[in-house]
Amino acid sequence: MLKKIISILLLLITPPATAQKQNLLQPLNPSININNGQTGQHLGQAGYNISSGYNFWSLNQWLNPSNLTPQTFPPGLPWELANTTSRLKFWPFKNGVANVYEIALNNLPCVNPIENNPLEVDMFLEPRDHLSSFPLGEMAQLNLTLNIEGTYAVISSGCTVNQFGHTASIMMHSTTDQWLTVQINLAASTVPQGMEWCPNNNSTSNIFCVDDSVANYGGTFLGQIGTQKYNLDILPRLIQIIQSEYQKPTGIKLESNPNNWRIAGFYMGTVGYGKVNVTSTWSEIKLESTNGTFCSGNTKTQFICETPISQSGWINVGSGCYHRPTNTPCQ
Repeated sequence: MLKKIISILLLLITPPATAQKQNLLQPLNPSININNGQTGQHLGQAGYNISSGYNFWSLNQWLNPSNLTPQTFPPGLPWELANTTSRLKFWPFKNGVANVYEIALNNLPCVNPIENNPLEVDMFLEPRDHLSSFPLGEMAQLNLTLNIEGTYAVISSGCTVNQFGHTASIMMHSTTDQWLTVQINLAASTVPQGMEWCPNNNSTSNIFCVDDSVANYGGTFLGQIGTQKYNLDILPRLIQIIQSEYQKPTGIKLESNPNNWRIAGFYMGTVGYGKVNVTSTWSEIKLESTNGTFCSGNTKTQFICETPISQSGWINVGSGCYHRPTNTPCQ
């Protein structure tokens, strides 16, 4: 996983324009870039209403034994790309929801032929270009909205590792040139045991990665089959991870000041190993920040004048406004 994270890290952060709210993502639409994530090769665009240049959204295929091939389709109808190990399907409307994508993995090889270890295949929907947000220390909320449905899941024996997971992941970059990817586990063939730093964090690089359960953000873990409509304020948990004082075994310490971190990337989709047959749908994605803090003594207090997404930590100060103290230092 670390090699994939290194490959998709975004190399440029542009300061955002001043604004009270900022939606970092565009809506899903009927066309999408199809990429080989491992090599970075752009294979073309699939779907309809395809414009010149590149789409905002891409499907990145990591170690897919057979990459899906882009095709164009008639407007206004569902379309599908499929082979023996994977599928990408699109519905213009499904169960009253617009622009729904399905990701499927099936019967994967057991072993990575290059590294001779269990083969991990990832199918991720993600923005093609870097994202640019307010510093986390200036945000009052960071709202993740997402519909996911686990529609099918069968796990068979046959490989040393046979499992899957669905994730929505936040990538962050610091002014000290560190990278932190937080993989929020939404569903899996096994229930995650709290938060875990990625096993290959034991390195001398400036790249950090953590697996975390959606339950730590106030959400419900989906399991294998079912539907969840998430509307979560993920900011407090991201700041908690940043301020955890984590240090790699090699001695490299994670930058702990939220003022020095910005959102730089996002991806969502499925991770699969071995003999799995798993299908999920994804829709109505939004990642929106609200900018609002003031200094109270030596630390910042977040403020909003709207109903909080989560009631956690907010104090009603009247006139429809709320304050939430933090331990983020003033600068």
